[in-house]
Amino acid sequence: MILRKIVFIALFIQCLHVSADTQQVIDYEYDAAGNIIAIRAAKNLGPPDVTSISPPFINKETISEFTATGVNLANAGISLSATGITLVETISNSDTEIRFSVAASNDAITGALPVTFTTRLGSDTENLIIAERTPVIATFPNPISLTPNAVPVEVILAFDQPFLTDQVFDVAITDGSIATVADTTVTLLAGETEVITSVTGLLVGNTALEVNQLSNFLAVAIPVVVNEDTLPPGGYVFYAKPVGVSVYILPTQLTTGLFVTQQPLGVSTYLEPSLNTTGIFVTQQALGVSTYLEPGLNTTATLTPFVPLAASYGVVIDEVTPATVTRNTTASLILQGLELNSVSAISFNPADGITQTDVFDVSPDGTQLSVPISIASDADTGTREIVLTTPAGQQLYSNGIFNVQ
Repeated sequence: MILRKIVFIALFIQCLHVSADTQQVIDYEYDAAGNIIAIRAAKNLGPPDVTSISPPFINKETISEFTATGVNLANAGISLSATGITLVETISNSDTEIRFSVAASNDAITGALPVTFTTRLGSDTENLIIAERTPVIATFPNPISLTPNAVPVEVILAFDQPFLTDQVFDVAITDGSIATVADTTVTLLAGETEVITSVTGLLVGNTALEVNQLSNFLAVAIPVVVNEDTLPPGGYVFYAKPVGVSVYILPTQLTTGLFVTQQPLGVSTYLEPSLNTTGIFVTQQALGVSTYLEPGLNTTATLTPFVPLAASYGVVIDEVTPATVTRNTTASLILQGLELNSVSAISFNPADGITQTDVFDVSPDGTQLSVPISIASDADTGTREIVLTTPAGQQLYSNGIFNVQ
């Protein structure tokens, strides 16, 4: 009898030990009315163990989605702490996988970012890499539209910001049967924002010019279109980025102590079709116009910048936020610019993998437009151009671009 009690106590202690090293997790899913529509149960048999995080890095000035895989991850919490880094949300969680998104500002410090996964049974810490921001690269010509004539076309890669040191980038064409690029690498000199290569069209089709610097986790794909004609039939207008028009007022006449700048003014050049052998209309760089206000004519205490008479700005995009949108997510693109209330439709180039989910909204003054979009999980990564359509049917290839990552 005593032996049986000892065995029973031993078994009871063993059971207590097993239950202390396990965690039962019950998850309830509710409908809009608050009714339970699903119950899911999972069990952690030990502390969390993350074996991989994909992708393994995040670029500054982006919001990226990650997938952590491993075991014993049910109901695991995520914590990370670093300058310029924010955990946006945990998207889904199971015992073997956690999906979550992180935002990195320009203040983030490049290097290792510890991410800790915690349950009641313990924790596990793995590292992500904070990488430099992905540069925004525009091209001239834009778009890169070629004919299959095997004649090299000079392409300027224009970076939105210069670097402090020389930068070497790998360049390649995704499908070498459609087009080729003359160089395998290009070097952007310190302080410069432009570098030149050449691309040759071979066969009709769509491909991409890849600009990569994998050592810094930078990868950009720029669409390349090869058509029998340089552009499909239709009217196309290309706008240069506007330059600010400044109104200078003497400090003695300005009671607020601030200089005043009015809206920017873009100046475009139209090339007659008979002189245009490439099939693309050309826009020169915008010109700056300055106006000096005589002190004797400035009698008001509160000064307001004026707009020149007969100034026509046209539909222009100056900035797109966010600059990068992650695949398998929804986002609201915010376009800053001029005369955006003249836009009747929005499309994207290339358009595959991007869906406009609702009507766009424009501010009364036409300087801001918001358009909701969704990015498919299998969408191609790289630069997407925003194409605007006016009520007259003109397609405007604007300065608006963003990256799909």
